[in-house]
Amino acid sequence: MPGSILGSKLITLIASSRNLLCGDLASIFTTFPFLSIMNFEVVLESIEELNEVNLPTIKSVELCAGLQLGGITPSYATTAYFCEHAVPEVHVMIRPRAGGFNYNEYEFKLMVEDIKFFAKLGVTGVVFGLLDENFKIEKEHTKRLYFAAKELGLTRASLYRRLEKYGI
Repeated sequence: MPGSILGSKLITLIASSRNLLCGDLASIFTTFPFLSIMNFEVVLESIEELNEVNLPTIKSVELCAGLQLGGITPSYATTAYFCEHAVPEVHVMIRPRAGGFNYNEYEFKLMVEDIKFFAKLGVTGVVFGLLDENFKIEKEHTKRLYFAAKELGLTRASLYRRLEKYGI
């Protein structure tokens, strides 16, 4: 559709999509009404951001803290607020620290406990990713986290999507 009005609006949307978290999402749906029939997922880290995107057109929210660090586990209080006030589903990042995805046994136990606690708060799903020292998916611990979260929905961390893109 190069040159068409719809094509130029799509280009504008793509160019502005990097600012969706900071911009007024409601105005984007007004500008691009065809988007209201799509399901969107957004990554948020604050209550202010939730207030901007708490719309029926948002399918789910991935809640994390420290986006500048690649995302880490959010606080329990923030998660409780999201669970109580969010229109969309709430998926929580399970990542005890920044700096890679290879965790020691203590960090892994924290991740399991976080999943159990967040399930009690009412989250819809969790997001996590674990790698071994060769940057391959760490299967044993991943399987254990999967079973800890079996009652919840699972969202693959963007880490896994990046690995698959590069054939790792």
